Amino acid sequence: EGELTAALDRLLPLIEGHPSLAHHQQVRALREGIAAADRPIVAARESYNSTAAAYNAAIQAVPGNLVAAVAGFHKAEAF
Repeated sequence: EGELTAALDRLLPLIEGHPSLAHHQQVRALREGIAAADRPIVAARESYNSTAAAYNAAIQAVPGNLVAAVAGFHKAEAF
């Protein structure tokens, strides 16, 4: 994911710097495809982070913290 993001971060400013490319149909299709692929990823990331926050709260509160200590549950990291 990091490599793809870095590549797109370099590519998109280059495209915007060349008006003839920015209006090209294939470039528009690429941008629409990226946006369409990004939406479910963002939604899944938000869902995961919300679930991780609820889990973390549960394992820190009584009696969840007692169960978590015995079972070896650890804090979930946000994405």
